Amino acid sequence: MIDKSFIQAVFVLFLLLVFQPSRSSAGNLYKWTDEEGVVHMTDTLSQVPPQYRDQVYRKTLQTTTQPDTKAEYSRGRDSEQGNHRRFEVPYQAFEGASRRIIIPVTLNDSVSARLLLDTGSPGLMISPELARRLGLLDEEGGGLVVLTGGIGGSVPAILAVVDSVRVGDASAEFLPATITQIPSREFEGLVGMDFMANYRIGIDTNNSVLVFDELPPQFDRPGGHDEAWWRSSFQTFANLRTQWSNYLETLKTKELTSSERDRQTKVAKNQYDQADKLCGKLERYARDNSVPVQWRH
Repeated sequence: MIDKSFIQAVFVLFLLLVFQPSRSSAGNLYKWTDEEGVVHMTDTLSQVPPQYRDQVYRKTLQTTTQPDTKAEYSRGRDSEQGNHRRFEVPYQAFEGASRRIIIPVTLNDSVSARLLLDTGSPGLMISPELARRLGLLDEEGGGLVVLTGGIGGSVPAILAVVDSVRVGDASAEFLPATITQIPSREFEGLVGMDFMANYRIGIDTNNSVLVFDELPPQFDRPGGHDEAWWRSSFQTFANLRTQWSNYLETLKTKELTSSERDRQTKVAKNQYDQADKLCGKLERYARDNSVPVQWRH
């Protein structure tokens, strides 16, 4: 059940998230996953709970030197290997105690950005600025508000879908994306395991090249995703839609002034519509890829 304080707090924080410019600066980026499976990021080690610090050291993105803003990425090369393809994509490495892999990415076949390749991240994460360039956010702040792990606890974010992501000639379609502030000026988001599901990836650190070996199509991975991914995606989108539908019904019986009821109803209806659009988009993508009906629940 979504109560009044939740609506007000999330909506206000959402406006701050979307419309305030990012003030983050380059530096360390620490990431860990809590016991509930929520991925957190921070640029300050002291913000990491003590019980997760052993984990974060294994996934720490260490302090790096400043990037050369004049550097340009060369085009990836591809070659045929048997029945699958191999793509080689140069990346920009920032040296530190460990190496970040910053890659040139094209989203929705139209917008280019530098993203961090992160094998410890389950999905795609992008900044509000990049989301605006993709048309995923408008001036009225349209988007489905969710809560995600952040510095000091849960923070508001926007759930959206990026239709295509391409790195060189390696590509993936229909990637759910979390729109949230990225605590670095060196990249505009993270590319996670969703994108890498159809490839075996090698890293040539001497030459700063990523090697993508395309995996053969598998009948039990329609659209490049396994049963667990499809079930989880349908459940997540459907649960969000149901929560806002239930809250709209709750508002009918709440003791509120007329103006307050109208305000909350408008917010809840907008959020329900956003969730419904995502559900419809996922259903169409599942049909296009012949996903079994039983996986869609």
